[in-house]
Amino acid sequence: MNNNSQTLDQRLAEGKIPVREALRYAIQLGDALRQIHAQGLAHGAVTPSVVLLTSSGVRLLPSQTGVQDLTPYLAPEVIHGQAPDACTDVFGFGAVLYEMLTGQRAFAGDTPEAAAESVCNSHPAPIANPALERLISACLSKDHAARFQRMQQVLMELRLLAIAEHRMGAEAVLHRAECEAMLQAEAQHMESRWASRLEQTERSAAVEHSILLEACDALQAVRAQLCEMAGPLAAVQEGIARLDEAADAARAEMAEQRQAVTKIRNLEQTVHAQAIAIEMNAKSLVRIDDLVERVVEALESLQSLVLEHSDERVAVVKIA
Repeated sequence: MNNNSQTLDQRLAEGKIPVREALRYAIQLGDALRQIHAQGLAHGAVTPSVVLLTSSGVRLLPSQTGVQDLTPYLAPEVIHGQAPDACTDVFGFGAVLYEMLTGQRAFAGDTPEAAAESVCNSHPAPIANPALERLISACLSKDHAARFQRMQQVLMELRLLAIAEHRMGAEAVLHRAECEAMLQAEAQHMESRWASRLEQTERSAAVEHSILLEACDALQAVRAQLCEMAGPLAAVQEGIARLDEAADAARAEMAEQRQAVTKIRNLEQTVHAQAIAIEMNAKSLVRIDDLVERVVEALESLQSLVLEHSDERVAVVKIA
């Protein structure tokens, strides 16, 4: 093994292999198996460790294990004791192809016994490509008679799939070129639109710049006028200050006058109340005078009665 080559299991340690590359390896591996089968022989132990990837192509190494060694690449009939043949190599080929496309073994198992149990009783998980899924399923059939019997059949299917994959790749490249052309045209259109918009923006900016310059000139003129008016404005401000002082003095005087008026009003109210009281006292005096006069009249009447009564008693005494 030279420095430019590696086994397939070393390559698979890096992950699954792209479909086009895996198909190329599979066709070369299948052709190597076909040549062995053409001699009436069988490899008997197709595994990733016996597939050597070199710069010139795929080489199939001799088996490194015996038929008695259980691996997840042995066909069920070999596990059950039958001798390997071309059809059992097809099974191992299918398991290797599955692992190249998925990066996972078709049949799991931590021990040889567990791997043999998985080969005989389980099925690998499906893959995303329906055509490759059908091919691998036919290779991994547990029934010896239902499996591809000759490697030529597998190679024919592989080459058809490789052509289809190449065509799809070419169409994808063409589609990509069309998309790139459309994107480039759209980019040129957008660039033209942005250039036009940029030109319009620059023209608008130039107009706005001119307007701003005119506004700055006008502001400078106003500033000069304000500077010229600074002296008269100071005199006006001084006069306004004096007027404010005079107004404050007038307000103070008016406040004093309001207080005086308030006192006068209070005094008027007091005098008015006293006048009412005097008037009421006068009326009371008049009523008292009337009462006194009536008392005097009553006293006079009483006195007259008393005098008359006294005269009558004197007369009676004289008569007696």
